[in-house]
Amino acid sequence: MNHRMGTSFGSNAKVVLVRPLMGLMDLLHKTPPVSLLALCRYLDTTRYPVVLIDQCVPGWQAALRDALSGDMLLVGISCLTGFQQHFGVEIAALVREVAPKVPLVWGGIHPSALPEQTLREPLADIVVIGEGEHAFPELVEALATGADLQTVRGIAFKDAAGIVHRTPTREMLDMASLRPFRYDLVDVASYARDNRNFGPIVEAGRGCRYDCSFCYNPSFNQRRWRPRPAGEILDEMRALHRAHGCRVFHLCDDSFFTSPDRVWEFVGLLEAEGEPFQWNAEGNLHHLQRMGLEGLTRLKRAGLNWLSVGVESGSERVRRFFNRPVDLSQVLDFNETAAAVGLQVQYNFMTGAPIEEAEDVRATVALILRLLDRNPFAFVQAMYITVPYPQTRYLEQCKAHGLREPASFHEWVRFDPFIIAEVLPWMTPEKKVLFESLMFDSLFVDRKGSFHTTGSLFGVVVSRLARAYRPVARLRMAHSMPWPTWPGWVIQMASRVHRQQVGVELEAVARAVRRARRAIG
Repeated sequence: MNHRMGTSFGSNAKVVLVRPLMGLMDLLHKTPPVSLLALCRYLDTTRYPVVLIDQCVPGWQAALRDALSGDMLLVGISCLTGFQQHFGVEIAALVREVAPKVPLVWGGIHPSALPEQTLREPLADIVVIGEGEHAFPELVEALATGADLQTVRGIAFKDAAGIVHRTPTREMLDMASLRPFRYDLVDVASYARDNRNFGPIVEAGRGCRYDCSFCYNPSFNQRRWRPRPAGEILDEMRALHRAHGCRVFHLCDDSFFTSPDRVWEFVGLLEAEGEPFQWNAEGNLHHLQRMGLEGLTRLKRAGLNWLSVGVESGSERVRRFFNRPVDLSQVLDFNETAAAVGLQVQYNFMTGAPIEEAEDVRATVALILRLLDRNPFAFVQAMYITVPYPQTRYLEQCKAHGLREPASFHEWVRFDPFIIAEVLPWMTPEKKVLFESLMFDSLFVDRKGSFHTTGSLFGVVVSRLARAYRPVARLRMAHSMPWPTWPGWVIQMASRVHRQQVGVELEAVARAVRRARRAIG
């Protein structure tokens, strides 16, 4: 039996790809939609023109209106778990209304984790599972020619009777021959214009060998770390510098420092040619400690500007629960070394585990304040409440503590850090206030308000408020002052207002598209 979704559109039909908003933080920190740029690495865009819609960028409304007013081969939507699903569904509903025959293709970590459940939704026709760089161009070709979708490996789809089919899994990509992100498909300047610390993302590797229970990597990448060759990383940086004048780059690799040989090869290439680049990376504490003072100094001289390091909790029993093997004495030693070198370090923490109690929170806050006091270049990621994402061991741990796993795509929307406390059964009123207050106050306890700044009026106002609130945030955290309850209310109210505003803007787009389609018959 063949399974086809042919279209009647002509050769000018567009491939429309959408990155929905994630939430409030999109207003402050904008990055190019690399999940979509990756899909186009091997797509012949001369045969299949691509239109990218990024809701993070001002003007997305007009771009979406124009795209939906013409012929479309497909509309692809990439999403993570949470609010990005909500905004994606809103756009999918509009597409279905104005162009009911256009296939709706979903991808990204959430649909990849739960493809069958995603396809039970009426606004999903096809799911690209996992790494889509090769599957997506084959899917585009199949849809354009009316070929059998069973021939495309790495997807799941519904047939005309609504029956879900899943094709064979693809092998993981060979990172040694990976093409660069297709930055030619976006206006790079639109991301750099308002973002003081903008730097394009360059993929440096995929996966991680560790087995943290909260992370998607063990299931998504099977605990494999696949590095991209050092020379190819630098080649892409050079190309972006020539094309856009970029000198700051974010190296996308969950565990960049896993291989010292590759690290020093990359650094040697930078040193040999005197490339005046700055670069940011994420690393595991164990790997970074091997560098020592001399190694970190060399990295700093070679342009390393910013590091992200996961600690997760100041409580040993919470770290054990997360299967996060971090020795706090090593954290403190590394922090001293980073301070001596002058490296900016973001330490990542999370809260809300089912076993976490007040003493665990106090240990985490004490560690955060100590790190900030001992290192003027340190800051911390906001202490978001840990979300039990699909296909993670943390979800199973949470289910053992009474959590009900969502039975539908729409139920997962509530699994977002800003509102997840509402569905966690161990969240007593006291814990909810405590964890939401920590999430709010940790946004302001350090220099994030100065680091993540934009030129927009919203960004300027938030940055100034952040600097003014910093002493209050520190006092509240240091003295365990979760009351009064307004931080949680502020987060939820702002998030609700933001979603409503985007809904109003999307309805305006819908009216414009309806008028345009009526005008052309």
